Amino acid sequence: KLNQGVHTYVKELLELYRKYPAMYEIDNTWDGFEWMNADDAEHSTYCFVRKGSSGKNNLLFVLNMTPMKWENYTVPVPKKKKYKLLLNSDEERFGGWGNEIPAEIMAEKKPYHYKDYSISFDLPPYGAAVFLF
Repeated sequence: KLNQGVHTYVKELLELYRKYPAMYEIDNTWDGFEWMNADDAEHSTYCFVRKGSSGKNNLLFVLNMTPMKWENYTVPVPKKKKYKLLLNSDEERFGGWGNEIPAEIMAEKKPYHYKDYSISFDLPPYGAAVFLF
């Protein structure tokens, strides 16, 4: 089951890469990448944005590098928009435990880590979440 889950996960990552130019368009300059939070040593998490040249269909990545589930984890975001979940690595079909993340999360005017807006959700252990905005 785990091998099948890894295969499915890699397949979906490759589909994201093909579908969203933010994954590859601006690879040779910092204009295509922005850290949201690279300093959360207490939780060992990282959040960053990949940007495309059109300014649309950007992707937010949230990574938990620990075996701990972080409940109501706050993520700084660049815009007051709806963040649509594209990928949750903890889904059972990927070999995960099935911890759910909401399909859509609206950013709130709650400043966090030098950004004016943030979203909050339960971040699964060793989880990766990718959002479209």
